[in-house]
Amino acid sequence: MVVTTKMKTLIISKTGESLSLAMRLKNTSFYISDKHSTVGEGIVSKPSFYNIISPSGRVSKVMVDKLLNETKPSLVIFDSTSFGKVADYISSLHIPVFGACLWADLIEGNANYGKQIMSMIGIPIPKTPGTFINVEFLWNGRESFLHNWSMQENRFMNNNLGCLVNCSGKVTRTVRKNSRIVTEGIAHIEESLKKTGYRGVVKLHSVIKNDKLYGTGWTMHMDNMSSLFELYNDDLLSLFYNIATGADIKSSYRDNQFGMMVKLSIPPYPYDDIGYKGIPISGVNKENSNHIWLQEVMKQDGKLISSGGEILSVSARGGSKKSKVDAVREARNRCLRTLNQISVSDKQYRTDIGLKVPQALDTLKGWF
Repeated sequence: MVVTTKMKTLIISKTGESLSLAMRLKNTSFYISDKHSTVGEGIVSKPSFYNIISPSGRVSKVMVDKLLNETKPSLVIFDSTSFGKVADYISSLHIPVFGACLWADLIEGNANYGKQIMSMIGIPIPKTPGTFINVEFLWNGRESFLHNWSMQENRFMNNNLGCLVNCSGKVTRTVRKNSRIVTEGIAHIEESLKKTGYRGVVKLHSVIKNDKLYGTGWTMHMDNMSSLFELYNDDLLSLFYNIATGADIKSSYRDNQFGMMVKLSIPPYPYDDIGYKGIPISGVNKENSNHIWLQEVMKQDGKLISSGGEILSVSARGGSKKSKVDAVREARNRCLRTLNQISVSDKQYRTDIGLKVPQALDTLKGWF
């Protein structure tokens, strides 16, 4: 099937991380869990709320059918795990699915099972710390595409202080499929993936120590991908649809640049994942909107306001013919410039994302 702008897409979200993706894809309906039900109101098309998963975890096929009948999607995108049973049911109806299946729930959500898979495919588990790096690709059921690595900060405050959060920011770069960091790690799972029916993001959380790669866990959902999208040149809808349908990918991306993303939040996040609602947000405009990824946000009377604590992330890229130090600095400066343009009370974000990356890369020579 040829991807057209008339094709309808349904995004099923857990917390709203894919809100900006829904804004970028044409003819897209955005379904979100009831806990975050106000996210996206007044911004994107939202279908009626159907309780597709009961409190006991059972899938209501009747409710899923109602959701599908209302939205009539040619593609369903999930941005989180825990929807595996829903995804498998939708797949059984011969509707292409990106980003979820029951097996993905298991390998990401069950640490012991994830380690069993690593042991089975020959990826050792580290006993001591090393250089942490995430390695990722997109899987279409037959082969992998858009290989990349990222270095991510998971502490809330500068200098890795404060509590652990999902992500405060990260730096991303594409990498060749035959590079050592791919072939000695994440590539080992490809034969196993062919048996799962899964199509979407595959990420191996890796540690490199003493010239050897280890694994610590898996992520099987779209996880703060704006830094990667900064490096991708082609149509996003075609990318998601072709991955979901098992088609070949002829993608174009910037392989000589660095992508970066930085999260912006407001109190009481990270101590309350709902946060204050109704806080005015301004500063998003036509000049910077391509680099702003709204999350827990809605519109009221035509103006953006918060619907939770994780407001948005900003992204940028830097590089081309610059040194890696200058390239990362350029991406960081661009992110900070955009963050300065956003006006919201008590905004909070890290200003040191990427500062450690050039030095860390010096310890990984020969891996890329």
